[in-house]
Amino acid sequence: MSELGNIIFSRAVLYIDTDGDNIELAELQNLSFETRDTMKTAEGKDIWPVAKRLASRNVTIRAQWLRVQAQGLAKLNGGVATYANNKTTVTISSDSIPSSFKMELSNPSDGSEIKLTFFNVTPMNFTFPLTLKEFSMPSVEFEVSADENGKVYSYTLPGYQSTD
Repeated sequence: MSELGNIIFSRAVLYIDTDGDNIELAELQNLSFETRDTMKTAEGKDIWPVAKRLASRNVTIRAQWLRVQAQGLAKLNGGVATYANNKTTVTISSDSIPSSFKMELSNPSDGSEIKLTFFNVTPMNFTFPLTLKEFSMPSVEFEVSADENGKVYSYTLPGYQSTD
């Protein structure tokens, strides 16, 4: 297994793109993006490899957030937000499935250093720590997979950066 990328964001905003509309879902902090590859090796008569190929590639995003609205919390858990008696309730049922969406991350928030776009993101492993008299922050992991066009993620960097 080899680690190809590990980009740390101090702060980012998570958007969902349901029908081409970017809707702010949460303000994130302590966010990391990681790509891990696994290679398969074919060996010849001896122990020496004669060919290698990529066996799998996994992209994971981990984040904690500062702020999230009820609708965002419902999307991350697959639940439904309801409003009654001046209160908001997010209900998760046995058949709740988290939404998959497009994610755009910028660092800093204006994207002047780097912008990452992930095309098919699914929330996984939601953690909501509850501690007495301590500040704690919910966290979530995301798994990234290819969209209907085969796109997984893209980088946008400032200025013209030639491949020459």
